[in-house]
Amino acid sequence: MKYGILTYGKRPMRIGGTNRLNIGDPIQTYAMQYIYSRMGIKKEELVEISRYTAKDYNGDYVLLPYNCFNRIYNQLGHAYGSLPLSAKILPVFLSFHLHSRHIEESILQNLKAFQPVGCRDEETMINMRNHGILSYHSGCVTALLPKRKEAPRKGKVFFVDIPDSLMPYIPEELKENAVFTGHHVVFERDKEEEYLTDTEYERFYQMGVKQLEQYRDEAALVVTSRLHAATPCMAMGIPVIAVSDSFDGRFSGLDKYIPLYAKEDFESIDWNPVPVEYEVQKEQMIHCFIKQIERAYEQYAGIYDISTYYEKRKRHMYNKGLIQAVHNLPISGDKKVRYGVWGLTTLAQTLKNVIEDCYHDWKFEVAIDKTSDGLFEGVEVLKPSDIEALDEEIIYFIIPASAHQPAKELLGTLGRRFVLVNGTRMEWFG
Repeated sequence: MKYGILTYGKRPMRIGGTNRLNIGDPIQTYAMQYIYSRMGIKKEELVEISRYTAKDYNGDYVLLPYNCFNRIYNQLGHAYGSLPLSAKILPVFLSFHLHSRHIEESILQNLKAFQPVGCRDEETMINMRNHGILSYHSGCVTALLPKRKEAPRKGKVFFVDIPDSLMPYIPEELKENAVFTGHHVVFERDKEEEYLTDTEYERFYQMGVKQLEQYRDEAALVVTSRLHAATPCMAMGIPVIAVSDSFDGRFSGLDKYIPLYAKEDFESIDWNPVPVEYEVQKEQMIHCFIKQIERAYEQYAGIYDISTYYEKRKRHMYNKGLIQAVHNLPISGDKKVRYGVWGLTTLAQTLKNVIEDCYHDWKFEVAIDKTSDGLFEGVEVLKPSDIEALDEEIIYFIIPASAHQPAKELLGTLGRRFVLVNGTRMEWFG
């Protein structure tokens, strides 16, 4: 099993329009790479998995620290491929953020299977707990970046995506050596394709890293409304002022370290903040993150290496005879088939599985058996005498040879369509 890292590659893009990207996104990937470096794992050893395609990943088994997300919402009309995660991904939810409060059942089950969920902010922690998921507030992974060795002698003040309403409150002396910039950038495409290409993503990633390095090397102060400017800069030992007309729940955790100045607080801003000192706590958090990753790897690596050993083989085509027999039926091209089985044998179960795998639109509705009761595959088991009251459109697969003659007489009299199954041979009556 390999180690994975979550990226923002394969991102859905607008065709024929302006694309704006948030360079704060790849900073989260950069921070996770730092955690891996502390474990002695190099960048080139990591399997990159896009948050946009994690649902469909089908490579080697990967242990993936899942350290960023946002909303379960398909903004651009593309098929959303994030959650629930592929079975080839064994996640460790660290610094996870989820703004959406409506979570479909399949995603809830995925989160519960790998709980506890380490939440980037208190909003997410409460969201998880309200859905019955064991969770804790882990903070943002960008808060764990290393402190810079020294501050610049003549540092600049970076104003990053500040609201217009802040401008009257900024001291004039801070404007003299100031850089006004933003994290939402117009991204020039290399190609007009539906998704961000690998080359484009690398350029996008480097834009985020270079911006972060500029803060590290040149900033005396950062004033920003961006979480992923405030948090990593704070971690690097840069004095930070967080400002916004109104903060949302994504910031519920940053106020552990610094004040959050909303519009009504601008008059009381401390324009001479000191760097936040939390190196001892930072090391404790890094140690905790690493231990969780190592513990999960120890838990999963062996068993999934065994699975990989068995999975990598030339596969026989299973149920080939049954597949061909169903394909030869005059109804095989119909997408609206409603069907049932008569006789709940092992072959009945196999046949249902084959139909489910090959004919996704067919609907299993009826189970008939003379001696059984209860449920079969979630459907109530009925008796042959119940068929007369059922919908005439249902097609019956008669499995046991002992039932062929009575089924033929009953269904023929009722004018119903049916198939006599004899191993991998089928006889159609329609």
